[in-house]
Amino acid sequence: MKYAPHNYGAIIRSLNVFTYGKQAWSLTLLFMSIPLLEERPFDIIHYPFGTLGPFAVWLTQICPSNCKVVTSI
Repeated sequence: MKYAPHNYGAIIRSLNVFTYGKQAWSLTLLFMSIPLLEERPFDIIHYPFGTLGPFAVWLTQICPSNCKVVTSI
């Protein structure tokens, strides 16, 4: 993986099955965190549905930055 040399911590956190459960086991969090690893830093991360809100919180825990998370319905 081309993001591994600079982002070991984010990759390991995204694979933590004990904290994130099924989403980490199915590699969903790993693949969702790739855009955050490519282009940083963001000012705002917007998730258009309330059902994606938990993913937004998890991704800000995996790839810590000073961005704001906004969810809307």
